[in-house]
Amino acid sequence: MASARLRAVFRTARGFLVLLALLAAPWPGTWAAPAPGEIERLARLFDSVVFGSEIAGVAPATRVRKWSGEVRFKLGGPSAAAVREIVHRHAAHLGTLTALAYREIGARDPGENLVILIVPRAEMFEAGKHFEKNEAILGRIVEDARGHCYFLSYSQADRIVYAAIVANAELERGKLASCLLEEMTQVLGLPNDDPGLRQPVSGYPVSPGGTGLAPAAELMARTLYDPRLKPGMDRAAAAAAARAVLGDLLK
Repeated sequence: MASARLRAVFRTARGFLVLLALLAAPWPGTWAAPAPGEIERLARLFDSVVFGSEIAGVAPATRVRKWSGEVRFKLGGPSAAAVREIVHRHAAHLGTLTALAYREIGARDPGENLVILIVPRAEMFEAGKHFEKNEAILGRIVEDARGHCYFLSYSQADRIVYAAIVANAELERGKLASCLLEEMTQVLGLPNDDPGLRQPVSGYPVSPGGTGLAPAAELMARTLYDPRLKPGMDRAAAAAAARAVLGDLLK
């Protein structure tokens, strides 16, 4: 990887995406037709989430970037054991949405491509220095995280090949779980926050009593990991493909 040209995509968590949610698997219920203009609205939202950037000094993506193959993750930090069940639950949910396989590997085993560190707030910057050498950018990312979580991801040939998530171990357990879900979703190639992620989606059923991703966020993940959205697609081609995928998802 050291000889490859890596491009970093950074995004911090600020409490978005996690609302009343959809179950990962299909559930009984009536699917209503989407409201007029809903698919176009969601296609614009997809464009914003995939191709936007809110961190100063980090250029937005110009092509689709996503994972392929297995996501092999390690947990680290003094509070890692306390969140293992949470991370596995999120990984199972995201795996259902994306068809990615997630597998935790041992702390001493080689071959990880995702590291999740749970550290005290005062150590979040130092933790990020294990992965990101540009301390100026890292400092802005940590500042923007506001004591919650952030991620760093690196791509090669428009495929995400390595990523890290750093989370504040001092957060209350529910907030930490939400924060980890946000980052694990964003690191898929959906880095940018957008107010539209909080809006309901007509024509897409919401499971009663479930917790997880907001409907719009779940649709963004399903759209990005549809085979029609290919790594390296430019913005215009991705927009056309996303409209087709969203049209099928909301049928």
